[in-house]
Amino acid sequence: MIKTHEGKAVFYADSDYKNKISKQLEVFYNPVMKTNRDLTILFIKTFCKMNKKKLTVGLPLAGSGIRGIRFLLEAKECIKSIHMNDYDSKAVKNMKKNLRLNKVKAKTFNKDANLFLLKNKGYDFIDLDPFGSPNQFLENSIRRLSRGGILAVVATDTAAFTGTYPKTTKWKYWAKTFLNSEKHELALRILIRKVQLVGSQYERALTPVFSYAKDHYYRVIFVCKKSKTEAANILDKHKMYTPHFFRKEVGPLWIGQLQDKKILREMIKTSDKILLPLHKIRRKHDSCSAFDASSGSVQQKCSSNKHKDFLKLLLEEEKVGVVGFIDLHEYMKKKKKQGLKHVEVIAKLKSKGYKATRTHFSYKGVKSNCSLKDLS
Repeated sequence: MIKTHEGKAVFYADSDYKNKISKQLEVFYNPVMKTNRDLTILFIKTFCKMNKKKLTVGLPLAGSGIRGIRFLLEAKECIKSIHMNDYDSKAVKNMKKNLRLNKVKAKTFNKDANLFLLKNKGYDFIDLDPFGSPNQFLENSIRRLSRGGILAVVATDTAAFTGTYPKTTKWKYWAKTFLNSEKHELALRILIRKVQLVGSQYERALTPVFSYAKDHYYRVIFVCKKSKTEAANILDKHKMYTPHFFRKEVGPLWIGQLQDKKILREMIKTSDKILLPLHKIRRKHDSCSAFDASSGSVQQKCSSNKHKDFLKLLLEEEKVGVVGFIDLHEYMKKKKKQGLKHVEVIAKLKSKGYKATRTHFSYKGVKSNCSLKDLS
């Protein structure tokens, strides 16, 4: 085990975590998910401010404990209590060591994740961050959500969602898909539908309020409402979708919102205030790059600005309000055209009165409410 850091936390992790991300690690820690944890903390602080409430938090798959420890250090005013669980006794032992190291307190458990959920009364916020599919934990997590509670879900089995293994998509996520240029957005929407279907069994309507695809994972944060009517309304937004340039359908999938614009605007507004203080304790090797949506270039920026740019792009996508996007490389190939640039295409569409923006799902994509003919 080696001592390392993330955000305001100092903790012990498997000494091999920099070389491999695997279940075989003595204590699981995934440094790639740091952005996930950064944005989750930003979401928690924003949600608590907007709703004026503290949260009881359940982490069924806590691993090294870094997520929970960062919650306690960086969003402590939002946390009423926190329960951290892991099936691996070595992980729980290390988790307790890390809690003491950071001088924070949480109740720890050494149980199967589903048993942990069933044995506790319930939580305002449950964060599922599994290695692979979240399927086996969805039912009990949803059952243990309080009224108005939040369920945060990660899925890392991207091949099952994107059409690499279509049969796996069917039996795991009850949808059909195939490899196409819009695969990551459609995968995210398939995941959302699966979670909503499980929720509907318990008359719970799960509405996504913060969703994205990044690196090797998909992330969705849902707000839960217990209501037969709302659950039925959710199911009405499960439809088939035909990707551009193809004749085959994908789905059923969620065709509703991916973001709550009000929450997202507040996250953007407060991102510097919440994340900038962390820079004082970051080391030189923590420098980061960010995609500039306006120029299409990658620029060196600090973490908070990188996150802010990403959030702004998510907001612009939600304002367009459509499912899917147009892949410009695919379009040029089909139409035998060359030299189309994102900035020029977006400016042209906006001049015609259409909504248009780049998309975080693909550096080749333009999300717009136009038709393919309008690009000519």
